[in-house]
Parts: sequence; structure tokens; C-alpha cells
Amino acid sequence: MAVTLRPYRPEEFDESARIRQISGSENLDNWRMRFANSGIWDDHYLHLAISVDNFLVGDLQIRHCPLSMPPGAMELGLDIALEKQGLGIGTEVLRISSKRMFNDGAHRLSGSTHIKNVAMIRAFEKAGWVHEGTLRGLFNISGELHDYESYAVIR
Repeated sequence: MAVTLRPYRPEEFDESARIRQISGSENLDNWRMRFANSGIWDDHYLHLAISVDNFLVGDLQIRHCPLSMPPGAMELGLDIALEKQGLGIGTEVLRISSKRMFNDGAHRLSGSTHIKNVAMIRAFEKAGWVHEGTLRGLFNISGELHDYESYAVIR
């Protein structure tokens, strides 16, 4: 299994939206702008396609907002197609992206996942990321607060 990170190909828009579970015309329009700039920094986002054996299986988001993050600190997020989860892809993406970002000058990467996302928690741990704590009530979804587990790795 060869996992790679690369810019999206134009014909992958619909599949990328499916993987990221994006729907609604406004959300799709916003994603279309980010998608068109994949592979380059767009505002404070870098989106890359996650590919296995040259087939799209996910999306990697790297974020660095200079208004809220010090230089060299970045946050990662990833979405793996539901049918491809549990195959070790997330662990490999964390390893590959960490190496890439550290080579590009980052000194700290962080990420978080819902407390019930056991597969992603396992991916963070297998990739050598350190649990930093629980982010209580991080997201408010329809009036319900959701806790997330926070992980990080430093160069």
C-alpha cells in the first residue's frame, strides 16, 4: 500500500466532496475554491489529496493561522473515506505529513478527534503523537457539546 500526498486532480472534485461529507450549494462552492488551490497555501490552509496506489481515499488539511498560532506551529486534520478507514492509512498520513512539515520548517503539529473516534485515536498513538488532553465542549452541534482528544508531535 503506497500512501502519497498530492494536489487534487480536477476530476476528483465530486469524490473529494463525498469523502469530506460536504453538501449544500454554499458549502460546495466554498470547497470548490479550496479544491482549486490544493497543493498551495490558500489563506491559512493547505489541502492535499490522500492517495493510495494512485486512487483518492482522503483529504489532508494543514492549517496555520498567523493570528492565533505562533510561527512553526500547525494543525492537521484529515478525512479518510469511510470504506478505507481502519487500514492504517491515517497513521501513515500522520507520519508522512509530519516529516514533510518538519522539513518545511514546522516545529510543532497538533490535531484532535472526537472522543469516540477510536480509529483516529489509535492512528495518533501509532504515529507517535502525544496525547495532550481532552478539549471539553470543543464543538457545539445542534446544542450538544462534543469533547475532543488533542494530540501533538514536535520536531
